[in-house]
Amino acid sequence: MLNLFKNFIKKKNLFSKKSNILIAISGGVDSMVLANFFYESKINFAIAHCNFKLRGYDSDKDEYLVKKISEKYKVNFYKKNFNINKYSKLNRISIQMAARELRYKWFNNILLKKKFNKIATAHHLNDRIETILFNITKGTGISGLHGVLLKNKKIIRPILFLKKSQIILYAKKKKLQWNEDSSNSINNYKRNLIRNKVIPILKLINPQIENTFQNNIKKFIDTESIFKHYIKKIEKKIITIKNLTYYININKINSQDWNFTILLEILKKFEFNNYQIKNLINNSKNGKLIFSNSYALSVNRQIWIIRMIRSKKNIFYFLNIKNKFLTLNNNIYIFFILKKKKFNKLNNSNISVLDFSLLKFPLKIRKWQIGDFFYPLGMLKRKKINHFLINQKISIVEKEDIHIVISRKKIICILEYRIDERFKIKKKTNIIYQIKKQ
Repeated sequence: MLNLFKNFIKKKNLFSKKSNILIAISGGVDSMVLANFFYESKINFAIAHCNFKLRGYDSDKDEYLVKKISEKYKVNFYKKNFNINKYSKLNRISIQMAARELRYKWFNNILLKKKFNKIATAHHLNDRIETILFNITKGTGISGLHGVLLKNKKIIRPILFLKKSQIILYAKKKKLQWNEDSSNSINNYKRNLIRNKVIPILKLINPQIENTFQNNIKKFIDTESIFKHYIKKIEKKIITIKNLTYYININKINSQDWNFTILLEILKKFEFNNYQIKNLINNSKNGKLIFSNSYALSVNRQIWIIRMIRSKKNIFYFLNIKNKFLTLNNNIYIFFILKKKKFNKLNNSNISVLDFSLLKFPLKIRKWQIGDFFYPLGMLKRKKINHFLINQKISIVEKEDIHIVISRKKIICILEYRIDERFKIKKKTNIIYQIKKQ
């Protein structure tokens, strides 16, 4: 068994011989076997243990056992107590989810502070099967069909290839100590229900279910790779990125039966859910706006526009005569003062040209607000900026990034779109102030 472990690490290139690994040890048989594998293989490691205080004396007994094993193996021991119930209620999540979040946050802190290379957990093949069955039952995409991954950023699972029965057999043979978690036999938890009720029934149909799942997982991972490769090809055809804003031309895939699955995969990274995407496909009317935790999506005809939600705080910039550059929304704007006779007229929306003599410095630059108005070039009547932007067919999401330039409380231009009629250059203009987007 030990040789299988060593060969698996080498074959999968989980870490190098010089690596220093932090192992998450609970005190159960899986993690105690993992610790023994590392010790017997002479790999540099330390042990981390979380005490969630959920099982009273039994929780403290686990901590004592893990500390004792750390001393036996002569490795560093890190432990932390957590108020799991408080965190769960505060964040409105389950105990299991709260434990996972706190555990990995703490592990990552140790990894950074103590400079460990990886965090190793004791997930095994049966854990993977339980996760797959849980995902299928709750609803999943293709990525949920392979269960927990062998590698996930800094997390590795070196015994993912082993069955639970193999782990117990090794522990008994080596006469290892471990504690049984009494909560594992309680079917109040959904995973326990899968482990204790569902899998035994499936084994009546297929006694070799672990081997079958292991073969299937390989197929699922390969299929996911093919699917993601195809997704990237479609993304190149339908997505344009400009100034950290994503423009998705859904017209190119709207007629396809598989458009929901493709869009679900594409929009997953923007945190939109199944319901929102289904609703958008069925009712994609112009001007519709939806939000995820971090992104806003607006519909502009056959284009879905996605942008990260920015702070609503309106930041002001002041521009003196000597200022030559300003960066806004990852764009660089250049400011020139030049004589009229040296100016070459260009039909370019990226350039705003103004009569310098009419300006009072410092100029003020900020995002436009509801109620703002100006006199668009070529018009004698004032117009609300909101109405002007609607007429320009600018989406709700894009509107949030638009800035105006102000002199003496008067708007002199909307950057990249239109200058104010009152500040245009005339025959008598001698000096020009030019704003150009690089």
